[in-house]
Amino acid sequence: MAVSPAWSNYATNLRSNRRFMWLIGTAFGLLVLLSLFSWSGRDWLSFREHFKSGNTHPAVLNHPVGARKGPHGRPAYAFLDGSLFEKPEGLKVVGYIFYGRWDRVQVLDCYMKRNLVKNGGMMDKVIWLENTNKETDIEALKGLLASESDYEHRFAKKVGGYSGLWDSLDADTMYIKLDDDIVYVADDAIPRLIQYRLENPRPFLVSANVINNPALSWVHTRLGAVRPWLPNLGAPTDVIDPLALITDWRVSNLPPITRVHHNESDFDINDTHGPQKWGPVEADDPQRPLMDANIDGTPAEHGRYDAMGPNWKDYRIAVQQHMSFFQNLEAGEKMMKRYRFDIWDMHYARLSINFLAIWGRDVHLALPMQPDDEQHLTQTVPKKLSRHAVFHGESIVAHYSFFTQYKGLITTDILERYRALAAETCGALLPLNREKQEISTEGEMGE
Repeated sequence: MAVSPAWSNYATNLRSNRRFMWLIGTAFGLLVLLSLFSWSGRDWLSFREHFKSGNTHPAVLNHPVGARKGPHGRPAYAFLDGSLFEKPEGLKVVGYIFYGRWDRVQVLDCYMKRNLVKNGGMMDKVIWLENTNKETDIEALKGLLASESDYEHRFAKKVGGYSGLWDSLDADTMYIKLDDDIVYVADDAIPRLIQYRLENPRPFLVSANVINNPALSWVHTRLGAVRPWLPNLGAPTDVIDPLALITDWRVSNLPPITRVHHNESDFDINDTHGPQKWGPVEADDPQRPLMDANIDGTPAEHGRYDAMGPNWKDYRIAVQQHMSFFQNLEAGEKMMKRYRFDIWDMHYARLSINFLAIWGRDVHLALPMQPDDEQHLTQTVPKKLSRHAVFHGESIVAHYSFFTQYKGLITTDILERYRALAAETCGALLPLNREKQEISTEGEMGE
């Protein structure tokens, strides 16, 4: 039977289209496979096992996303630039935390467990030094210690200031000393800090790149990482409950506010004006995105490069630092890279020791510790030894509050946003008794 020309053309086109679709499908499949092998933002094996087990919701990873076994079978971290750092054989790394405030430690616990060797991290254990008389916090510490076998409990020696908290450190151990109100630790922060400390023995101590650190708040502002934020003052609809549960830390859903050029007399830096809702400031040009607005007329404009200056005293600057961080983190690496730098050498100037790497043997050189351990470790001893204290700009962490800022910060929902971020990162957090949680400065340490 003869085949009509029309049908013959149709069949030819169909075969041609099939070949074309096959080529497209093959190319797409190769791209998918390539993306899986180079997927630096997630641990593919964990996700695969998660979905094989029958779960259909996104997996929550309990270990750093770049963590893996190195060529020699030891803990390693794959950085976004393609380099791999494997923990050296015999190196002992210990977290060292002065414990006192459970409402912040509940958040920190997420990141400490995530960075333990058993979970793919670099820390062999975490030592919690009990440094509080508050019964509710002491009771919570018992539950914290029971939750993890690689947590160790010690009692702080009650000597002047912080001097009694530095005794009995092992000379050959690298300590990651951090405040108990560190509320965010990037997955690569501790591996990068350890790697730099090992490769650069000359600095006396190496600090992480800390959000809400007086000297670095000035640096972050100059690097363009700090965005304009202002409080909405006075309107009843802007009153918030700073202790209310928040399930989403992101700030892109907050309505922008019109720029107001406050004078210093408008509201004193120590006055909180009650619970406050903050908002991103509108760009001067409505055609430009919020990220393009400058900081004119906002608290950060008054920051100074001074460890004891406005960045330490003014809670409004701290709020702007934290809200900018949420905004940048949500936007991704294109904004987070604004925080990054190589090394910032303090040249014997004082810096806040919120999060740092230091060898036990170097602590021994600093004994007897003075009541003002911060001045002693960042100025007195470094100058005596001609060894500087430096910031490492690739190790990003966030510090909640200094005691000078706390009265104002607790009128915002910032801590609850960090709590939501930790829950999204690590899954369910240890219990927080919200009935006993309160806005109070009782037990605040003099950081």
